[in-house]
Amino acid sequence: MWLNLGLTVLLALVSAHSSIALDITLAWDPSSSDVDGYKAFCREAGQNYDYSQPAWEGWETTCTIYGLDDETSYYFVVRAYNDLGESGNSNEASSAGAGTEVGTAAEAGGCFIASAFKG
Repeated sequence: MWLNLGLTVLLALVSAHSSIALDITLAWDPSSSDVDGYKAFCREAGQNYDYSQPAWEGWETTCTIYGLDDETSYYFVVRAYNDLGESGNSNEASSAGAGTEVGTAAEAGGCFIASAFKG
């Protein structure tokens, strides 16, 4: 079973507030297939995704992951799902941590970081 995520890519900047927590908002285009929802997964650099523990799950095509460490690099993928199963991963978006530019993915599409700020 294949679900087409049809995702796009955009770059955003982390705001310059100084603090410990980093909130990152991801965004993606809706799937062209019938889906029941989306799951966003987060991992730290050097770790694997835990697909049994989504960082977020819902209907919307944006989500915010709260309370991340602003000194840590994180990576994000999104999967669409329906009663037949889950899609493969979107292309990966990344935050480089500590107030740097975030988000990249290949031509085929991927989730992107719509906004990121230290709060």
